[in-house]
Amino acid sequence: MLNLITLLFVTYMPLIFIIWLIYLWIKKGDKHKDIVLYSVYASILGFIVTFVTGFLFSNSTETSFNNIIFMFAVAIMMLYFQETRKTGIILLILGLIGSLIVILSDLHLSIDIFGSAGVAIITTVIIYYLKEKLAPLNLIFKLIYLILK
Repeated sequence: MLNLITLLFVTYMPLIFIIWLIYLWIKKGDKHKDIVLYSVYASILGFIVTFVTGFLFSNSTETSFNNIIFMFAVAIMMLYFQETRKTGIILLILGLIGSLIVILSDLHLSIDIFGSAGVAIITTVIIYYLKEKLAPLNLIFKLIYLILK
């Protein structure tokens, strides 16, 4: 039963995060769009780090690692900004609960989850400090959205 819960978590919990990012993008202001984009950039950077390290060291890139990195990257990025801090806390709690479920089900060792969280922390810090340099890229994505809207 716990393996089924774990499988459902690993598969579907990121959808909650994706739906929330879409909601923030559509319903909130320009600052929230920037935060959404920073969260996506941090996640992509985390995926790249996971892919490269997985390829170099173990020849595998597990989906659950990417899901954990994505959830933590989004939650941590939301914590950096006053506008999304409450959301970040809620998403971080969801990510921690999900990580605990993954550990308790013996799907991964705790060190695997800590590694995924570490990658997410590092990538969010990198993106946060590069946010001024990413502003032109954000503008392009927002313009594309306005054109398609």
